[in-house]
Amino acid sequence: MPRDLATDSLIVVGLNHKTAPLHVREKLALDLESKRSITQGLKSTLGRGAVVVSTCNRVEIYGLSVGPLSTENPVLPSILNSLIGVCELSNEELSEHLYVHEKEAALHHLFRVASSLDSLVVGEPQILGQLKEALEESKALGAEGELTALMERAFLVARRVRSQTGIARHVVSISSVAVRLARHIFEDLGDRTALLIGAGEMGELAARHLCQGGVGKLLVANRSIDRAVRLAEDLGGTPRTLEGLSELLVTADIVISSTGSREPLITGSMAQMALKKRKYRPLFIIDIAVPRDVHPEVNRLENIYVYDVDDLSQIADENKAQRAEEANAAEKLIEEELTKFYQE
Repeated sequence: MPRDLATDSLIVVGLNHKTAPLHVREKLALDLESKRSITQGLKSTLGRGAVVVSTCNRVEIYGLSVGPLSTENPVLPSILNSLIGVCELSNEELSEHLYVHEKEAALHHLFRVASSLDSLVVGEPQILGQLKEALEESKALGAEGELTALMERAFLVARRVRSQTGIARHVVSISSVAVRLARHIFEDLGDRTALLIGAGEMGELAARHLCQGGVGKLLVANRSIDRAVRLAEDLGGTPRTLEGLSELLVTADIVISSTGSREPLITGSMAQMALKKRKYRPLFIIDIAVPRDVHPEVNRLENIYVYDVDDLSQIADENKAQRAEEANAAEKLIEEELTKFYQE
């Protein structure tokens, strides 16, 4: 592999939980169609490879330009324009939260991201799968180019980090934190009803934790009733459609929402109406979606407790100090891998 693959042409442009708050990240949350559109649009500018990564905590574009990176190279303006074209942010708003890494710094960043050292909850395993999925999506469009080799090298580094350090040993999942918070509000989950809205991975995992924690009843609501039926059968719950969501809020005590909706599913007026019918019994809502499924005004209502992905992640990372030593070991391992890469 020629070393100029990383030293002359590699660039990453993005934003994450460190540089952008949730209300900014949700405006740039990319669905599959948007990711494909960006990738197709950058195929000529990033002629040696383009990969678009979009998660609840980050949006990043990795690319290899045709020529060396320089002030005359149109790569950065092209990437910015492609992002502006699919989000609700102005050039100034977007640029305020973006970071740009080039050449060796970009490769270092890729290795850290794949190894979960740049994650909101350091050591979480999901990001590696998300990077692999992004690479496969690029391959399907014939846009991955020479980036495949670099991405696969990052995957190897990530596997070494996980196998040779204990960085994931004390990770507290967002899902388990959600259940812990539910117990703070409802001492006994046995006589409580939980509602899962959507079939997202984290939402499903939180529902499983609730079931293991002894929640009395589980309702599963989804746009596709077939998917709701399958998931309800798997979790021992009851399937529902989203058409009756307002009434389901009256029935449920705990709500876990994780859909791909571009607009809030639970509005302030809907929540207020549900509260009245509930006779103001407490309602606990876990909104893991980005963009959020619950309108921010809902959190201002009394007896409704709303936690979004940032709230849960900050609590989940409370044991970060326990993993600090392992994180330092992982950082040193990545430096070793970078040195080895450039010496080959």
